Parts: sequence; structure tokens; C-alpha cells
Amino acid sequence: FRMDPEAVTTLQLVKGPIGVVSVCCRPRQGKSFILNQGTYSTQIFSLAVLLSSMFIYNQMGGIDEAALDRLSLVTEMTKHIRVKASEGRTSATELGQFSPIFVWLLRDFYLDLTEDNRKITPRDYLELALRPVQGGGKDIAAKNEIRESIQALFPDRECFTLVRPLNNEKELQQLDQVTLVTLRPEFRTGLDALTKFVLERTRPKQVGATTMTGPILAGITQSFLDALNNGAVPTISSSWQSVEEAECRRAYDSATEVYMSAFDRTKPAEEAALREAHEDAVQKSIVTYNVNAVGSGAARHKYEKLLHSFLKKAFEDYKRNAFMEADLRCSNTIRSMEKKLRAACLVPDTKVDNVLNVS
Repeated sequence: FRMDPEAVTTLQLVKGPIGVVSVCCRPRQGKSFILNQGTYSTQIFSLAVLLSSMFIYNQMGGIDEAALDRLSLVTEMTKHIRVKASEGRTSATELGQFSPIFVWLLRDFYLDLTEDNRKITPRDYLELALRPVQGGGKDIAAKNEIRESIQALFPDRECFTLVRPLNNEKELQQLDQVTLVTLRPEFRTGLDALTKFVLERTRPKQVGATTMTGPILAGITQSFLDALNNGAVPTISSSWQSVEEAECRRAYDSATEVYMSAFDRTKPAEEAALREAHEDAVQKSIVTYNVNAVGSGAARHKYEKLLHSFLKKAFEDYKRNAFMEADLRCSNTIRSMEKKLRAACLVPDTKVDNVLNVS
């Protein structure tokens, strides 16, 4: 797995909060047959869930046993992710705290949504489909495991249905060339509701209390990919720690550069003047660090401490050098004056006024 360089460059420019919407659908035959000879689908599914604010599972028709079985990737996913490096296999419930909003989108939906002769919502329909199957045996146990895993992994879930967009089969095959106004009104209404939900409910992706920005998302994605490419299991806490370390280090570097450039070196070599210039540069440096540093853990505290040490040392070094240079200039000035005075005194028939004029 690799990240697209153009996408990374774009993400690096997004300094504000960023949300991610992933859309997953049933793979077509051919490509998936080759890719699925390994654990490719499960890894892709896991990455999408880990990195998304909202995960849309796009499927044709209703939710039946076959549809639920296709989502068995959910149960497999727990084998390919760890919350903490020290833990064994992670449960779906543990992963649920990091999971996105799950939207099961049912395309070309034709069923009448009713239960016990009363109209129900698509969300009700989803919840009914996830109810445990009654009975015993391994087959029933496997079916219920999938249902339990979906509920545990996606505690915040929703369902939307869309009717067939067109009745004309020929036009349906060229759907990307058809204008929106020619689609069935029922389809447009459903699409508007889905779009409104996505825009209103998609939130910036978070890890713990930290909101992701573009650079953070790029960093944690690369960390997950490194783990997969090395045959390891992505660990959420370890990946986050590595990103936190990298981002705090970058914030530290930026803060030190700001201090060095903001320090007013035109100030005279006097304690009060230099202290004033130092305090002004320190404030700008700390603001830069706080804006760019992420997390609230050990990495942030470590680099914050290093920054204060750097600021103190940089000021002491500059002040010492400034005083030494001032002392040297004073000494040179005195020596130069001494030479001029001596020379003036040695001039034949010199007068006191001539010597005073030299000084």
C-alpha cells in the first residue's frame, strides 16, 4: 500500500479540522478474485473504518442473510487491528470507540417497509435485520456473531434506501450522462435526504480528544500503511503516538525558527532591552508551538519542555555574545582613542586644546 503523493501534498495544506467519508460497495468479479487470494479486502475495509468519520456501505437490494454474510469482513477486521500493542486480539466493542458513523445504503430498493402492519423507517429495518436469529447450532451462532460484530463495531448507525433512479433500462446503463432532473422524483428525494445527512453528520475525525487536521490524517495513514506493508497489525495507539511524536517535533522546529527570526537584534546590549526582545519572541514562539503541536500526552509535554530549554539557552547565548561584542567594541574604541591621543601629544609644539579636540 502507498499514499498518493498529490493527495498527501493536498492534505498537508489543510491545517484545519478534516472529516473523511468512505464509500464501500460489493466488489465486482475478476479483480476481486485475484486480490482476495490474500487479506486485501479486509485490510482495505479496516483502513476505511479506521480513517473515516462516516462509512457508507453501498448495496443493491435489501438486507438479507447473504448481505449480512458479505459484511463478515467486520468479524475478520478485529484480527487485523489492535487498539494497544500490549493487548491480544481486539474486540469489535473496543474498536467501536474509534469507529465512524455507519450508513447502510440500499440501492434499487423495492420493498415496502412495514412490520406488523405498521410503516417503519429504514433505520428500524436495519435494526430488525440485526436482531439475533433464534435457534441453535454452529450456523446460527455464525450468523449471530456477524450481527453482534456489526452492532458492536458501529454503535452509531443509520440506513437509507434509494429506489431505482430510472425505469428505462437503456438510460440506466448511461446513468452518468443523465441530468438530475430526469431521474425519478422518489430517487431525487431520497438522494437529497442522504446528502443532507452526510453533510450534517460528518464530523472532523478524532483520535481520543484530538481532532485530525490534514497533516495528522496523512501521518496516521502512513503509519497504518507501514504496519500493513511490514506484515504487522496496525495498532491505533502506537500509530497515534508516532504521529503525535512527528507532529510535535515539527511544531518544535517551527517554534524555534519563529523565535530566532522574531528576536529583535537591533536592541542595545542592555539587560532590560534584551529581555524585552526575548519575551516578545518567546510569546510568538509558544503560540506557534501550541497551534501546531497535537495531542496532550507525553510527546507534547516532552517537546514543550525542550522548547523552553531551547528558548532559555538561546537567550543566554545571545546575551553573552552581545555583551562580549559590546565589551570588545568598547575596548577597541578605547585603544583607538589612546593611539590618537598619544599621536596628538607627540606632535611638535602641540597644545592642550589640540589634544582635547582629538577626544
